[in-house]
Amino acid sequence: MTTRPQEHGASTLPTERPTRRGWWPMWATAAGALGFVASALIDERPDVGSTEAVTPELVDRLSTGPFHLALVCGYLAVAALIVLAGLWRRNVEHRFSGSAGASIVHAGLVASAAGLSLAYGWKGALSRYLEAGPEHATFDERGTFVRTQESAATGPVTGALTVSGAPRIAGTARVGATLTATPGTYAPAATGLSRQWLRDGVPIAGATGTTYRLTAADAGHRVVVRETGARTGWDDVTTASTATAPVVKAVATGRVGATVRKRTVRLRVALTAPGVVPTGVVTVRRGGTTVRGTWTLRNGAAEIVLRKQPHGKQRYALTYAGDHGVAGLRLAVVRVRIP
Repeated sequence: MTTRPQEHGASTLPTERPTRRGWWPMWATAAGALGFVASALIDERPDVGSTEAVTPELVDRLSTGPFHLALVCGYLAVAALIVLAGLWRRNVEHRFSGSAGASIVHAGLVASAAGLSLAYGWKGALSRYLEAGPEHATFDERGTFVRTQESAATGPVTGALTVSGAPRIAGTARVGATLTATPGTYAPAATGLSRQWLRDGVPIAGATGTTYRLTAADAGHRVVVRETGARTGWDDVTTASTATAPVVKAVATGRVGATVRKRTVRLRVALTAPGVVPTGVVTVRRGGTTVRGTWTLRNGAAEIVLRKQPHGKQRYALTYAGDHGVAGLRLAVVRVRIP
């Protein structure tokens, strides 16, 4: 039997891709070191015996810092195990494809990474519920969810002023008279007061001062002053005075002058009333007979001209009928002699 020599350059041996085989096992060292730091060196637990209960007071002594550091180191160890599992599969399991041991090691590395991910994740979650953790106040000692939320802060809450004494009204309830509001008293003392006068409960336009002059529109009505006390930092409070008696009409006074020329009689009337100008009409009676006609006051005055009056002594009685704000008045009786 003869054999053929190999031709120059021919080869029957399998070729292998060159690999770096010296460094990848260091991932196992890194995973072990990081796991040791995360699980042993910085693992903080309550200092109790095996038979003692872990109380909330003991848990409150734990700090979040070690748990956060353990979380970081633990996940770095998990990452190292995952890298190691991939390198093991490429460098060992592929070379020994029929080896059950190589496959078991690879599966063990993956399972360890998964289990440690849960363990260190639990530590990280636990740190959120310790003192100074972001979820510390969300559960009570019995584990009941008690999350609270705070609204935006308000200003100081001090309440409303207290009325110690209501405002009062001084003055006579008569048209033309001036009413004065005496301020109420408050606790604590009010630093600002505002007022509104009312007629039978209806605000009077423009009547917001400390005084108010009664007008013809007030006759027959009751008047009240409403006052609001204010103080910085306190709620305003509003109170009202006692109502006045029904406002009565003003009382007028009048003067009458008479002149005679031939058979013409001129009667001049002037009326005044406190705080108001009388309006309305004046009537005249001669003897027992009413003289035909009425005469209207203008600015409280009127001139009455009577022509072709009878000769001899005559008697004229003048009466003011009154208006909405001024009471009626018998003015005067004038006696004249007509030639």
